[in-house]
Amino acid sequence: MAERREDPETLFEVQRMLGEGAAGMVYYAERIASREPVAIKVVVGTDDAKKELRILETISHPNVVSYYGTWEKDSQLWIALEFCHGGAVSDLMEKLGRGLGLQELRCITCCSLMGLSYLHGEQLIHRDIKASNILLSSSGAKLADFGVSARLQVPNDRRCTFVGTPYWMSPEVCSRGEYDYKADIWSLGITVIEMVLSLPPLAHLHPIEAIEYIRKNDPPVLQSILQTSGISDIWPQSLHEFVQCCLVKDFESRPDALQLSQSVSF
Repeated sequence: MAERREDPETLFEVQRMLGEGAAGMVYYAERIASREPVAIKVVVGTDDAKKELRILETISHPNVVSYYGTWEKDSQLWIALEFCHGGAVSDLMEKLGRGLGLQELRCITCCSLMGLSYLHGEQLIHRDIKASNILLSSSGAKLADFGVSARLQVPNDRRCTFVGTPYWMSPEVCSRGEYDYKADIWSLGITVIEMVLSLPPLAHLHPIEAIEYIRKNDPPVLQSILQTSGISDIWPQSLHEFVQCCLVKDFESRPDALQLSQSVSF
């Protein structure tokens, strides 16, 4: 991990806070020299933070948030990232007070699949795909937040770390078993449901109850959720089929991001 020696406050003018997470704070800032907008993530230099930086330094794709560099100040790391003017998909739904329309959903899903296809080709598992980690820019949707991501050492490698956000976690992760990059595909399927409803399935349950439910029960079916909730099903059958392809319980039978990106027709 290469840290820059300059004082970041001589390079960036921090203007406002964008958000706060478990790892630290995110601010809107501008480069003093060019007035280019950037997002500055300020975190303590833990091993987890340095692991995320090692990942950020090695990836570059139009559907992944760009990384510009890291500076150290007062025992904290200032991580400069691409600023996405549209904010997170979850923020958009909160502003609208509803889920997304078909055109927005299709665009975000296709962009996410392209980003995932790239990451998986780089032997990376994101491990926390959800609407709050998909950002919107003028050039499309971009995957963000690699704080719990992992790199597989060889193509058929597996992980067994219990990590992620409960409602979006795949059955194999909830079971604390081995899993690979297809755990992200399950999370994307749940995210599509989240983008339709503005909430993921099982949001009414405590996170521990949700984990147990995911582990023991059949995958959620969007059509059934809409019927149970009394919501009109205005969605094409191809969208329902796409979600069910993502939510195949046996991850070895689940399609990969490239296969799914070639079959999106909703």
